[in-house]
Amino acid sequence: MRRTNVVALAIVAAACVVLGCEGRPPDRAHAIEQRLLAPCCWRESLVDHESGIADELRAEIRTRVARGDDDAAIESDLVARFGPQIRVEPASSLVGVAVTGVGVLALAVLVVWMRRRRLAQPAGAVIVDESERDRERLDDELLDEPA
Repeated sequence: MRRTNVVALAIVAAACVVLGCEGRPPDRAHAIEQRLLAPCCWRESLVDHESGIADELRAEIRTRVARGDDDAAIESDLVARFGPQIRVEPASSLVGVAVTGVGVLALAVLVVWMRRRRLAQPAGAVIVDESERDRERLDDELLDEPA
């Protein structure tokens, strides 16, 4: 596959992940619902959970978003009512820091590996295909033989 095709495919895949493969960014209410757990069981986000309280909270979030309330204010109000455990990931969690650290470390390792690989090849080195080398040797041998 040509390099441009690979780059184009990577861009499309990234866009699909960012846009959720729906072709549009998620709405504000959906984003808030993803960050909050259903307070009846504390296991699933409001987006996925099916219960009366989850339905009520989704309706409340959508009403407040339509009214123009700030996302942070909506979330803060629900945290005040149900406690910090309503958040899918507590605000003080180190998961984001850890993921970022692992990503930076992986990038650094990749850069070091690529530099070492590039420095290991002598400048101007010509890579000769083994079959080409064999053909040249055979041609030389055939020319050297008496007819």
